Amino acid sequence: MAFRLQKKARLMAVLGLALMLSGCGAQLLSQREIVRAVFFDRSPEGYTAVLLLNDQQGEQDGNYKTASASGNTPALAWDSAAGSLPGKAFYGLMDLTVLPPDCSWQEAQEIGALVEQTAQPAPEIAVYLLGTSGQTSSRDRAGDLYDTLHLQQKNLGLHCGLQTLFASDAACAVPVCAEEGYAISFLSKDGQNVFCHEALSAQLAAVLTGEADRMDCVLESEGIRFRAGTNLAVQPDSADHAQVLLTLRECRLTDLKGQNRGEEEMGAQLEQALQNAFVRIENQLFDWEGDPLNLRFWAANRYGASNVPVRATLTVLRENAPEHS
Repeated sequence: MAFRLQKKARLMAVLGLALMLSGCGAQLLSQREIVRAVFFDRSPEGYTAVLLLNDQQGEQDGNYKTASASGNTPALAWDSAAGSLPGKAFYGLMDLTVLPPDCSWQEAQEIGALVEQTAQPAPEIAVYLLGTSGQTSSRDRAGDLYDTLHLQQKNLGLHCGLQTLFASDAACAVPVCAEEGYAISFLSKDGQNVFCHEALSAQLAAVLTGEADRMDCVLESEGIRFRAGTNLAVQPDSADHAQVLLTLRECRLTDLKGQNRGEEEMGAQLEQALQNAFVRIENQLFDWEGDPLNLRFWAANRYGASNVPVRATLTVLRENAPEHS
């Protein structure tokens, strides 16, 4: 009896999964248009939406096709692109959306809400800003960019989920597509945006906002490459000041100048570079209403709610550091 019940439960689970994928009374999944990503661009004439889809007629995995259309709004562009497909768009495997270059906070909110409402039942979608206008004008570019961003997420531990856009009602931080590495754009409701394009500043900003858990970059002037996992902690010591503790795990330092510098010397140069980058970021975001570094959030947890901007200092710790190569 128990065996029959277990078998029936398994059959019901398989049936439920099949219905979820195919849609009861609808097209089979194999007959739908499987959308993997949506790219937005902007021009004086309006918006362009490019849908990146699985090419189910292709002989190999990873083949893509695209559909694109323009409109006065992101919603109209997307709807027109989806309407041009021969089958019904399926968003259950969509995991990426790319916003227009120089996107404002208001645009990010509008497009983010559009994606959230349209791409159902997509479970988790990453968000980027398009680096330069025109990257999506060629249908061939979307697939390459999609693969590049996924590789970047894997190698650099970078992920900005769709909900990041709505975490604050006044600011958000979004990674920017780049040929190598990435940049970070802090978007403010009042239009006072901050763009971190230098590699160290961008990667530190991603760690500070919880969008990355590792760093891997070259310090050009110091002639050092460093790679490390990261842990971040904020310890408020007053209502208007906090200590930010950045721990670099398994930090690897490589001397690119061939001067056989020791671990301590390169470690000191790395720490100073991180300190300088932190000061620049913290100064630029100090009085932002949206508190993009969450400093006021942690200070309020310990000392009570306050609208006073919180200054911060950075302490860099290195643990389990292997011999440098």
